[in-house]
Amino acid sequence: MKEEKKKILVVDDEPDIREILITVLKKDYSPQPAEDGKTAWDELSKNNGSSSLLITDGWNLPGINGYELTELVRKDKRYVNMPVIMVSARKEEKYIQLAKKATVDVYILKPFSYKEILFVVRAFPYKNPNIREEGIKRILERTKPSGHGNIILFPNGTYERRTIDANLS
Repeated sequence: MKEEKKKILVVDDEPDIREILITVLKKDYSPQPAEDGKTAWDELSKNNGSSSLLITDGWNLPGINGYELTELVRKDKRYVNMPVIMVSARKEEKYIQLAKKATVDVYILKPFSYKEILFVVRAFPYKNPNIREEGIKRILERTKPSGHGNIILFPNGTYERRTIDANLS
C-alpha cells in the first residue's frame, strides 16, 4: 500500500514563486497552493490540520501576511507543532527578528535554490511528535555557519545564518 504524500501548504502572492515551489515539492509531497494569507488560513481551517508543513512568503502577502499567518498558526492548538518555513527577500535585522518573534522555524532568503527548499523540508520527521525541534536539530547538524547563508534558524533564542554542507546534502 502506497503511503499518502504529506501535504504542504505553499503560500506566495507571486505566481512564479508559488509555481516553482509546487514543482519542486510535488514529486515527494502534495503541495497545496494559496495566493494570500486569508486563503491559506481558510485552507488550514477547512482541512482541520491535515497539512504537515507551511511554507509562506513573509511580508508581501495581501491581507494577512506571512508573519500574521504564522501567529494565527501558533495560537491554534491544532497547528502548534506544524513547522513553518518563511521565504523572503527581506534580509534586514528587523524582519529576521519579527520572524523569530512569530516563532518561524526556518527563514529562507530569496533568491533560494530548489536544493535549499528540499533540504529544509526533508529535515522535518513528519511522524515525530517533536517534529519542529527534531527538524531544527537535523538542519543544524547538516549545515555550517555562514555569515552569508540563505538559511536562517532560531535555536536557543538567537538566530544563525547557515549554508548546506555540500558533503551532507
